[in-house]
Amino acid sequence: MKHILEGHERGVNWVAFHPSMRIVASAADDKTVKLWRLSGNKHWEMDTLKGHSNNVSCVVFHPRLEILLSNSEDKTLRLWDLNRRVQLHQTRRDTDRYWILAAHPTLNYFAAGYDNGMSVFKLERERHASQRCGSNIFFVKNKNLYVYDLSQKEKTLLAGVNTNGKQVLLNQPKSLYYNYHNSNSHNVILNFDGENSCFIIYDFQKDLKHVECTLEKRGDNTLAAVFISKDKICVLDMNREISICNLDGTNIKKVSLNKKGLVRVEMIYPAPMGKIIVHADDTIFLYDLTARKVLQELSLAEGTVVKQVVWASTNFQHFVIITQTQLMMLTKNFELLNQQKESSKVKSGCFDENNSFIYSTSTHLKYMFASECKTTGTFKSIEHPMYVSFFMKNQVYALTRQGEMDAVTVNNTDYLFKIALQKKNLMEVKEILGQGTLCGHTIVSYLKEQGHSEIALFFESDLRQRFNLAIACGNIQVALESAKDLQDKECFSKLAQTAIALGNYQITEQCYQMTRQFDKLNFFYTTTGSLSKLQKMQNVAQSINDPMLRYNQATLTANVTEKVKVLAENGQIPLAYITAKSHGLEEFAKTLESSLIEDEQYDHERIFKEAEHYIGSQKNKSKALLPCRPVFMKNEQIAQASWPMINLRAKEAERAAQMFKR
Repeated sequence: MKHILEGHERGVNWVAFHPSMRIVASAADDKTVKLWRLSGNKHWEMDTLKGHSNNVSCVVFHPRLEILLSNSEDKTLRLWDLNRRVQLHQTRRDTDRYWILAAHPTLNYFAAGYDNGMSVFKLERERHASQRCGSNIFFVKNKNLYVYDLSQKEKTLLAGVNTNGKQVLLNQPKSLYYNYHNSNSHNVILNFDGENSCFIIYDFQKDLKHVECTLEKRGDNTLAAVFISKDKICVLDMNREISICNLDGTNIKKVSLNKKGLVRVEMIYPAPMGKIIVHADDTIFLYDLTARKVLQELSLAEGTVVKQVVWASTNFQHFVIITQTQLMMLTKNFELLNQQKESSKVKSGCFDENNSFIYSTSTHLKYMFASECKTTGTFKSIEHPMYVSFFMKNQVYALTRQGEMDAVTVNNTDYLFKIALQKKNLMEVKEILGQGTLCGHTIVSYLKEQGHSEIALFFESDLRQRFNLAIACGNIQVALESAKDLQDKECFSKLAQTAIALGNYQITEQCYQMTRQFDKLNFFYTTTGSLSKLQKMQNVAQSINDPMLRYNQATLTANVTEKVKVLAENGQIPLAYITAKSHGLEEFAKTLESSLIEDEQYDHERIFKEAEHYIGSQKNKSKALLPCRPVFMKNEQIAQASWPMINLRAKEAERAAQMFKR
């Protein structure tokens, strides 16, 4: 027997060893937790932690931090600061008593068992807040503020993070903001939450090779502080009141937000100079502190928790609102550019030089574009969460859970392809597609969705799909080739309609001829002024013995003789007689008079009387109606200029056709 520890007034339920020191914690039915020190053959009681109101069921040490967890039959789970021996936090269940605790040996997971089940939870804030300015990334690790130089690939210690002796859980800041309004020095704000939340401002000289901190100012009992100008900050305190002061905390002025119906301010975030973004009452709005008015406003779903607001570098033209599983990209005027809903939690993100937003979830590295096409994509899957700080070329710079800067190489071919497509840089698109790393139905579907059918058709092998893509982008030649291979009348009809809308009369004529749509061909020749071809259609009509086609053709060419013949041949002798009589065709009229007299079914006297009445003094003065001719026709030759009625991006299609020739 090495040690016998006695001191509890009632039975001991659980004991736990400290992971690195010779300390033992015991939980007992006397409602207390005791700490014991072991040294050689000696031992003694270090302290007694009081606070539980019923039997203490279990205790466990945090694997890495000086924190102790205990739970009890009083339905509470409590956290204790081992340094100060005081309670940090407690969680209560309504009906269940706690019985047991466990800590994961390597991950930030804890489990607590109670009457009706168990819960798994985290204590530490794993996200390491960071902010980039140029080639420098500022971040906090292990109570120290560092700067990581992207050009030198090394980090430098700037200052130790001292919260003035007050325990802020794990001393990990909730947010870190850089002062982009000040070009003369480096200003950084660290915002802490939890017990006795506060903020700390640091001011460093411009040259970070020789670190010199010229200002370190703390503000207590605050929820957040952000920079609003070169030498001023805006602070939200624990009472949800907003104030403005200098960097050194002087010249404090209270500010009341002039917004109708404002009830509770949840948080404030950085914005362009003299402004802040405010999250309040299920809305988020841009507030001008000088003019004291709301400039823009966006409604959020009830209960939405805004985690971060990330601006595009220093120009403040775009920003992203990050919630638990959703991202919304907006302009500074609150116009929605892109929106993405994720199935897992969104961790962090940053803008790149193309104004694209690179972000991480629990399982993937992804991107989204600042454009109306609302394009998104995935770089790669990841085993452990990462917190993105910077993206350049094919490398994502991100902080791990351990606070180490990691450069992750990704395959950015898909990203570059979509960027080039968005910028309509077809040369780069061709070069990327020529590498052969992007292919298949996914790329074709994406090109079609984004309205780039003129490129997609060169990677589509299905004939009908190629035809539809060619029609969509106005590539008439490819559409004609596909239609000939398909030999589908509907395809030719669709092609003819598209061709005539684009002013391509040759393809239109060819389609009508191949599908034997003679009525449409007649009208087409009339509207284009092709009289010689229109007259040749008379022979076609006679060869197929189509009286309606012959009559229509005769009407369009003002051939009255042919009209009279068609009417007479098809039993319309009275109508043929009146037509011939009114146009002065006496020989035809006499022949038709004889036919009417000989045929008993006609009342020839009445017909002759009515014909004479209607024609009367207008005899020999009637003329056949001749359709108007196109103004651009000259000597029956159609002008070679097109007359497009719609714009189907024909120029883009032609350019793509030249570039992607097979």
